[in-house]
Amino acid sequence: MFSATNYLSELLIDGPPAARCELLRTLNSDDFGPRVLAKLRHDEQHVTVHGMAIADAAWSRAAMRLQALAGVREDHISPLLAYGRHEGLAYFIHVHEEGPR
Repeated sequence: MFSATNYLSELLIDGPPAARCELLRTLNSDDFGPRVLAKLRHDEQHVTVHGMAIADAAWSRAAMRLQALAGVREDHISPLLAYGRHEGLAYFIHVHEEGPR
């Protein structure tokens, strides 16, 4: 059975973001799905890691959009730091902001 929390925990231990992030705790799910709070290893900045179950065809479209979003730098938008897929499930990482989105 798929467990989103276990997937995100494993992602931060064995997946591509493991070298960048350290798991801190699970957060409540949001519109995108399950998420966890982590911190970047190189500067201790808090980040949110989201997990998404997404089909291959949809992932190719989503990856193009995520690539465009990764280049956006605005005061009112949390920067997208990384995105990708690991073992068939997608993830994206952005700077963690407290309060309303």
